[in-house]
Amino acid sequence: MQNKCKKCGCDDAIPVAPCLDPTGCPEPQKCEETFDTDCISYNGADIVCSGDIIISSGDSVSTALESIVNLACDVLKPLPNATIVANSNDTLTCTATSGTPPYTYQWSIEQGLFNGHTIASGANTNIVTLSPITTNTLLVGGIGATTGAVNMTHLKVIVTDSIGSKATRYYTYAKLV
Repeated sequence: MQNKCKKCGCDDAIPVAPCLDPTGCPEPQKCEETFDTDCISYNGADIVCSGDIIISSGDSVSTALESIVNLACDVLKPLPNATIVANSNDTLTCTATSGTPPYTYQWSIEQGLFNGHTIASGANTNIVTLSPITTNTLLVGGIGATTGAVNMTHLKVIVTDSIGSKATRYYTYAKLV
């Protein structure tokens, strides 16, 4: 790069500061140069974050800056928070807060073959209704001679907000039968 500034600071070199010693430079001028960031290429090794290439060798400075801003925005955007509450009649309600509404919901059963329930309805809503599998009822012993049975299921819900941020919550639902 050739310096095209005349008398930047105290000489024709590009200074860090216009003039460190004003006595030897009575009228210092700040040297400014601008470049089109689409015309400057990054030529170092690919810059990687969590296995993803953020900036590739050969990217323009404008592309690199955009990638950095996008990464920062992804890290800083609020994630949805979700809470699950069991209601009566084998229903669970997931309430999402923070993040950017509207929210989508995806319920699933996260337990091997011995599920206590199936999802009867609402797998893609904030309220899911379960249906007990009577053949998968567990007998439980109580205090003294009291015994009973329980249907138990481990559920997962993924809440996604409108900009793609996700929260995953797990809930173990048990109902005495």
